[in-house]
Amino acid sequence: MGSTNTEDLASWNVGEASKNISKLQREEAKINAWENLQKAKAEAAIQKLEMKLEKKRSGSMDKITNKLRAAQLRAQAMRDLLSDQAPRNSHKGFSFCIYVRICNCFVCNKS
Repeated sequence: MGSTNTEDLASWNVGEASKNISKLQREEAKINAWENLQKAKAEAAIQKLEMKLEKKRSGSMDKITNKLRAAQLRAQAMRDLLSDQAPRNSHKGFSFCIYVRICNCFVCNKS
């Protein structure tokens, strides 16, 4: 009877060990699945953030471009206004020059 108990005990230990190994493998598979899920969630969050940043960057670039375009248009309007006033100013300067020559003392205007 002693040998039968030893054989039963040995087979029980082998059976118990294989159950434990199988259980550990299942637990390891669950851990790997959970880890992969966490990685997928993190990658999705990163991708979402990158899309949000790209959208914000694009909007900021549009705003800056619009400001630059508005500044260029305003500068052109200032130039147009200046060029419209330029002939009048040069005419005033010319007539003032003639006025000084006419009204100045005769000693200075000897030719």
